[in-house]
Amino acid sequence: MRELENLIQGAVILTDGDTIARSDLPTHLQVEKEARECLAETFDDLLRQFKVDLANRAVAECDGNKTLAARKLSVSRAYLHRLIRMAPDSVQGAA
Repeated sequence: MRELENLIQGAVILTDGDTIARSDLPTHLQVEKEARECLAETFDDLLRQFKVDLANRAVAECDGNKTLAARKLSVSRAYLHRLIRMAPDSVQGAA
């Protein structure tokens, strides 16, 4: 979440007007529509991976305290455990 806030703040600083243009974003986010459509991953795969990354980041930020990390994310501890147990290759195969 903090990364997104920093990204938006940076774009607001770089923009000349009231609207954030593609050129105001970091280069890795300036992907054209055709390039995005060529991604092999589905929306569900990307969303699942985002959740797994978020869960792992929360556990790291809470110094390994999974109960605190679950509270921070407003999810159950059992759901947090399921997320952090997901291996990268099981993310693609999961439905």
